[in-house]
Amino acid sequence: MTRTVAILGPTSVGKSWLGLELAAALSGEIISADALQAYRGFDIGTAKPTRDEQRNVPHHLIDILEPHQTFSAGEFARRARICIEEISQRGRRPIVLGGSGLYLRALLDGISPIPETSAEIRSELRCRLEEEGLEPLRAELVELDPATANRLRPGDTQRIMRGLEVILSTGKPLSAWLAENPLGQGSVDALRLGLTLPRSVLYDRIAKRVRAMVLAGWL
Repeated sequence: MTRTVAILGPTSVGKSWLGLELAAALSGEIISADALQAYRGFDIGTAKPTRDEQRNVPHHLIDILEPHQTFSAGEFARRARICIEEISQRGRRPIVLGGSGLYLRALLDGISPIPETSAEIRSELRCRLEEEGLEPLRAELVELDPATANRLRPGDTQRIMRGLEVILSTGKPLSAWLAENPLGQGSVDALRLGLTLPRSVLYDRIAKRVRAMVLAGWL
């Protein structure tokens, strides 16, 4: 199998530009590891590649979901591995790029497999979050799964909700699932290229990008 190239780094550092250059030089195809580019309709704010860029270089895992559909790091990793295999079978180079760190870790380092959780419970938790705020939910997680709660920051809404969702759906704490299925399963061997810039330069590029998005009709 052709070795995968993974381009990592913060937003606006130049990952997309480098990915396009490498794809042209290495007969590559790009796999997006951006959690929001997977959704149709959010084109400007997610800095999706243009139609010309997508015509020139094949892109994968972009515009594959409707806004109401759920996506996860585990599902991304599963789909990305399929893309990598198919691209390699065509004799081309898989190039993974994006700024969603959890998605990249799930693909490159592996992720603990956790059973499907209940959409109904997920919806109930969201309603509770709006009505009660985060603190009662965090206190419930401390009671039900103290190992998970103790490793999270008090304001980490996403992971607190995820911890509750898992234990209420499966009857088993997230910490127990992780202990039984440690990270590293299903990892992908890849050449990792990490991009960086001085913080002042990076912040200036981000500000310019946001201004350009607003002028392009983002609001």
